[in-house]
Amino acid sequence: MLIRDARPEEYEEVGSLVADVYATIIPGLDDYAHDLRDVAGRIDAGVLVWVAEVEGAIAGTVSYVPGLGPYAEFEDPHGAGIRMLAVLPVFQGHGVGMALVQACLDRARVDQRSAVYLDTTRWMETAQRMYARMGFERTPELDWEPLPGMTLFKYIYRLAPDAAPS
Repeated sequence: MLIRDARPEEYEEVGSLVADVYATIIPGLDDYAHDLRDVAGRIDAGVLVWVAEVEGAIAGTVSYVPGLGPYAEFEDPHGAGIRMLAVLPVFQGHGVGMALVQACLDRARVDQRSAVYLDTTRWMETAQRMYARMGFERTPELDWEPLPGMTLFKYIYRLAPDAAPS
């Protein structure tokens, strides 16, 4: 497996991958699908979009938010974020998601971030178990609702011992 930057000629495929995987997990994502598909917009905003390549095929993707900005769903000036993690069903359960998350944690260390934040939903139970195994902590005091009835559960991975949730 190779974790690498998404290439411009792959942006449409990567955006469709995220939107299609999320559509199978979270009901009613019609308005959000455009954001999920907008790989170029994320990259233009300074977000890193990576893919996991397995035997020449794109198996999954993740967006790494290196700090505060339009894609940050956290307020910590020393934090980084993980967004839009998606793995094609045929590759789920084979370590692709974990490798993508680990790449984000590794980059956050290089960027000298103190913590990495991510959000998940009640529909993403498999991802929540993976995050817990990797050392992420639930921070329910930071949960939020982007839409009525859709609660996002906040998780934090502390890279520095004194990293406080924000």
